[in-house]
Amino acid sequence: MAIGIVTTLVLASIVTASALYFDNLHSANMAKQMMTDAALLRVNQSSFADVRNFATRYHGTTSGKWHSNPCVVTDCLAVTSIPVDGFWDRHPKLSNWRDNLIRRSWSYSVFMWVEDGKLVAQQQWVSYMTPKRTVVVITETSKPSKKLCADDSYRLHHSFATGFAPHHFNVWVDATSSANNELLKVNIECVTTFAGCAAVSDLVPSAWTHYEADQQTLASQPQGLYDTSDCQGLRR
Repeated sequence: MAIGIVTTLVLASIVTASALYFDNLHSANMAKQMMTDAALLRVNQSSFADVRNFATRYHGTTSGKWHSNPCVVTDCLAVTSIPVDGFWDRHPKLSNWRDNLIRRSWSYSVFMWVEDGKLVAQQQWVSYMTPKRTVVVITETSKPSKKLCADDSYRLHHSFATGFAPHHFNVWVDATSSANNELLKVNIECVTTFAGCAAVSDLVPSAWTHYEADQQTLASQPQGLYDTSDCQGLRR
């Protein structure tokens, strides 16, 4: 009798763990597909229709940059996220039980801004949370802006910038610098591993490598020896 109960519990645990693993794997694969499709859209080249089609494909939302305004060809913000599985949405108590059991959660979203019919900026937001740590990364590709001139990483090379904000790690790449697109790549596969995404370096390994190199360069150079010649002409 006791052996039968133990066997049943073991089998139930295996089935539950497998179901949770494959559910998470499905979400991670969907995030990877979103990344692939989003990377096909180009800042200053992709159209309003391209952005709308992407949002529709992934059941995203659209509005003006001010959310109370409608999405129109001259002003549109499209936000797409990994959709919550309908089963968990319909069973919130089971969803809470799942979260308490695995003790970790993650999210992935893509933000796209359209002005005057063209894509002008694209961001990825990825977060990984456990009871002990939270790792958040925001990547962006766009034209440079005035605020970047205050960023030491940007002033080193002007084509990309990496660094910490108060609550997340930033990665910015100039939309005209395709050679640096590797920095925008997110390693979403770490969310499917037992170790998880323990640090920024797990989520954006290429960007982190460049960040560490920049920090070494900045530490070895006196302040003020950075090129700021193009800052005057940047948008705010």
